[in-house]
Amino acid sequence: MELEANARLALTNSGGVQALRDNTERPETLEVGSNVLAGTRPERILEGVRVILDRENGWEDPFGEAGEEVVGLIRTDLNTSQTKE
Repeated sequence: MELEANARLALTNSGGVQALRDNTERPETLEVGSNVLAGTRPERILEGVRVILDRENGWEDPFGEAGEEVVGLIRTDLNTSQTKE
């Protein structure tokens, strides 16, 4: 995970580094420009790599602050549960 977190790019199938595909469950990442859909043909994959490496990293997180909000809710729930005990 550290290698992926510090990489300039990762070739994934919507998050898992297993295989490339011709579709995605994360179209919002395509819309903000943080990802490109390269498919499975080698020439399209190479073009996708070039596009991402040449692109600036100025996109907004398409998922917002959802992760932080979930962590906050879990912490609140855990604190409430421990207080009741």
